[in-house]
Amino acid sequence: YQRRVHGIHKNQRKEMPLKLEVKKKLVIRSVRVKSVDIHPTLPWVLVGLYSGYANIYDFNTQGTVKSFEVSSNPIRPSKFIVRKQWIAVGTDDFFIRIFNYNTMEKVKAFEAHTDFIRAFGVHPTLPYLLSCSDDYTIRLWDWEKNWESIKFEGHTHFAMGLCINPKDINSFASASLDKTIKIWSISTPGKALYSLVGHEAGVNAVDYCASGDKPYLASGSDDFTIKVWDYQTKNCLATMEGHQDNISSVQFHPDLPIIISTSEDNSVKLWNSMTFKLETTLDYNMDRAWCSGSLKESSMVALGYDEGTVVLKLGSDFPLADFSNGKVIAAKNSQILSFNLKLLQPETLQNGDKVPASMKELGNADMYVQGLRFNSNGQNFAVFGEIDYAIYTSRGFKSIGYGAGGDGVDLVWSKGEIYAIKNGNTVKIIKGSTEISSFKLGFSFDAIFGGEYLGVKTEDAIAFFDWETQVLVRRIDVSPKAVYWCEDGKKVVLALEEGAHLLRCNKEEISDYLVKPDLHNEEGLEDAFEPIMELNEAIESAIWVDECFIFVNTDLKLCYLVGKKPSVITRLQKKMLLLGYVSAHNRMYLMDKNMAMISYELEYALLQYQQLIIEKNFAGAEKVFPSIRKDNHLKVAKFLEMNENKELAYMITPDTIHKLDLAIELQKLPEALEIAKTTKKITSWKQVGDLALSMGHFDTAEACFLEAKDTPSLFLLYTATSNREGLEKLRDTTMQTGEANLSFLSNFLLNDKDACVKCLVDSKKVPEAAFFSLAYCPSKLPPLIEVWNKEIAEATKNQYRTFKLVDPLAAAEKPRKEMMEKVENLLDSIYKNETILPEHYTEFMKKYNEDFETKLTEDPNFKFEYEKEVKPEEKEDISKKEDSQYNHTFTNISTCLLYTS
Repeated sequence: YQRRVHGIHKNQRKEMPLKLEVKKKLVIRSVRVKSVDIHPTLPWVLVGLYSGYANIYDFNTQGTVKSFEVSSNPIRPSKFIVRKQWIAVGTDDFFIRIFNYNTMEKVKAFEAHTDFIRAFGVHPTLPYLLSCSDDYTIRLWDWEKNWESIKFEGHTHFAMGLCINPKDINSFASASLDKTIKIWSISTPGKALYSLVGHEAGVNAVDYCASGDKPYLASGSDDFTIKVWDYQTKNCLATMEGHQDNISSVQFHPDLPIIISTSEDNSVKLWNSMTFKLETTLDYNMDRAWCSGSLKESSMVALGYDEGTVVLKLGSDFPLADFSNGKVIAAKNSQILSFNLKLLQPETLQNGDKVPASMKELGNADMYVQGLRFNSNGQNFAVFGEIDYAIYTSRGFKSIGYGAGGDGVDLVWSKGEIYAIKNGNTVKIIKGSTEISSFKLGFSFDAIFGGEYLGVKTEDAIAFFDWETQVLVRRIDVSPKAVYWCEDGKKVVLALEEGAHLLRCNKEEISDYLVKPDLHNEEGLEDAFEPIMELNEAIESAIWVDECFIFVNTDLKLCYLVGKKPSVITRLQKKMLLLGYVSAHNRMYLMDKNMAMISYELEYALLQYQQLIIEKNFAGAEKVFPSIRKDNHLKVAKFLEMNENKELAYMITPDTIHKLDLAIELQKLPEALEIAKTTKKITSWKQVGDLALSMGHFDTAEACFLEAKDTPSLFLLYTATSNREGLEKLRDTTMQTGEANLSFLSNFLLNDKDACVKCLVDSKKVPEAAFFSLAYCPSKLPPLIEVWNKEIAEATKNQYRTFKLVDPLAAAEKPRKEMMEKVENLLDSIYKNETILPEHYTEFMKKYNEDFETKLTEDPNFKFEYEKEVKPEEKEDISKKEDSQYNHTFTNISTCLLYTS
């Protein structure tokens, strides 16, 4: 009745092609490929080559995983036997060979037939391998009984192909050049149960339909046709014509409603298994096509050609599913399934584990379902195919609407019971079973989107229309692949191929605009939307939970956005559709393409709190906070820190290290000091010491650096504050710990030249010690020259020539030696007796840079003296600098070091 109301009966529908995405995953050139097989769990394809090699390719990495040199004869059939980690290979020397594909060890080799072996079949549960041959026979091999065999005879020509019935694993079918397909029983070997006759030439291939409940069998023949049989009634249901040469293989796809055929006419054809009409023809310019392989619950299809192998990916990586108020609906071909997530016990669920949900069958739609969507309240949902759609109730699966949308129908919902369908360049708006209005656009468009406003997407823009008046609200110059509306309609995310835009929708301004026709224009209301932020995330699927945007990106990261920075929840193991969020469970649910579901926890109170913080409603956030579980308090604190609420984050965080980091950022020195005492970690003491140093609390900084055993920081502190006593202690400490650099520098600044020399010698740097003495204490040079010469003698004892250094002082004249001693003594007296204040530094350096040797030559009684009175103008200059360069906070440490060295 519903179909007649809408003017179309299901038997009158025009047949239209499926929306089937085809992508190449692998193309490898080689010699002729006679067989292909896909591994069920690994990204591998096994190929049997005419050269006698069997190769395993990885279609993700595009590389060769394994290569088996099987025989000098061509390989025809090859199959994975996964439960044994084997491959089985049949060669033209009539042998079957078995290899372990992990170790590459040959497990077994035996002569199986008296002519070429054409095809294999692996039993899904029993230890059986079936083979058929040009000797007219089929044999069943039991690998648990030392490969004992049972012979099946009845064909009168070459047995070319075979297939085990997936719906009755005790039976199998065989194809022969005697133009027949025969059905056999494994348990009663002997004559065939019956034959299917109808081809006009030899039959090369046969395959059973694994999906649905239809008893279908397909066969491919040298008469260039594919036939589909009902093996229960033994009738031929359809004959598919289109190939121009022999059919080499035929296969029902185990999940998709298609039949794959390969032919010696170089083509591969995909046929609709419901209508038996041609969907598309594939030609990859690799000469004759010989074989195909597909696998249940896999989107991969392998093809073998004269010139190599192609692996295709058919269909989507995501399931056809939708979610509303805890209820999930999904579609598999024409089958509609459902599950209520609210029936689950959330306390039994673990993050990332499979949800124990068994999808319940609601019924079948009269179409191959290519999309389905709940309406806004979840009471109804729509399913649509290529040309028509149907509306069902969520309870009882009752049909309440039906219609056609033309080629490439699409259906979207408003926030109420109104929905829109795409029909060519026309959009029809319908409520219930009544068409409210329709409007034709003056341009072609790709898709429509539902939500607060009706979105119409073109190649380079999206236009939003008001549902009731169809007035253009705004045209935006981006072309999104998906549109996600917030529940209150005040925010929307436009997801692009790369990146996304988060916009604010000004609903009040739009309402005013809609009632003023004189303002309407081709671009819509300029202020209808305003940008909030741009997301550098390529979004695969997403949902809104109140003001929180949860999404999965193309890097498989599950994230949520509250504010302006996404937080990563986890990284998924594979592509999954984000279904929805059940607030009572505090969990979000995801589904893979095989309709297996997993969940991850995200506390609803946490989302509420974060949103209130963003809105600066701190009083409201304070009321919500007690309901947040304690194990989420650290998440709260880090969110507050990220949003510049560090004081509040400091009060909330339960993590000691995080609390210390916040205390340091907030310059809470006493609190940070107490935390460091509890952690007793060197890094904590170092952090607090740096804070104290920056705040000018030198005693506290020293205590922290001592606890941290941070000798470089202590050296900086002591030299910057002219702390001679501290530097002496540091000198002793670094001598004991073997920190030669700091020990040397400390001794140098303390003018302990003997200790400097000893430090260099102990560090086995005698040449450096000698040059140091020559520059600073010539009197210490002779014994160092002697030690250096001993080292030279030891290093050159096996050489023809030896070398010896001359003491430069021994070679110097007596007056020169005496002058060097006087200069050394003068410098010693300066270092011991002078305390240099910053304000005297300039005058001190003027005198210090004079030539002391010349001064002592002119006046043997020369004494080092400099002006210690500061001129008035210099005093004024110093007072100006006092707050910056001379104060005790030492904002410029390098300046401090300069004045106190």
